[in-house]
Amino acid sequence: MVKTLPCRICRVVRSKKMDTTLKANLIKALEYEEMLIGSLLAVSREKADLLIRNRPLELPALTHKEQQLTDQMQQLEKVRMQLNQKAAEALGMSDTNPTMTALCECMGDAEGAPIRQIRDRMRKAMDELKRQNALNAELLKQSMDFVNFNLQLLAKPTASIPRYGRGGRDLSDNAPTRSIMDLRS
Repeated sequence: MVKTLPCRICRVVRSKKMDTTLKANLIKALEYEEMLIGSLLAVSREKADLLIRNRPLELPALTHKEQQLTDQMQQLEKVRMQLNQKAAEALGMSDTNPTMTALCECMGDAEGAPIRQIRDRMRKAMDELKRQNALNAELLKQSMDFVNFNLQLLAKPTASIPRYGRGGRDLSDNAPTRSIMDLRS
């Protein structure tokens, strides 16, 4: 007797399994994506360090590196989604664009364990990346506030410091001068 999986989104019988090559490719794509997330996290931490040490001239190089990693992530995401679709077809899933969680449910405990472990590590790394990016945004805002404060200080007219001469006369530029003509009556 053939039993069906308890998964609500699967139309699969337990005897049907994903091709080992497809599963291996999916795991490789996920591991590479996890590595890219780790690299993005390292770049984000470097940005925070530069902001803390007040070295903004080095930020553009890190931003360029971050953009390259993001571009690689987007390309890899497309490949992974294609692999997810193929896996869904192989497992007989009704959803043609399944999540990793849905794939793991349909694969069962033993077969889906490696993907589930990678998914959990990726979630933790993404959460850490979100926290780091929020910290960087706050550090950048503080840096910008500091720069604006200093610019405002420089832009304000400076009050002249009074200079006094003999007899206590104010010699500064703003000092009231006496007119030779006394117009008081």
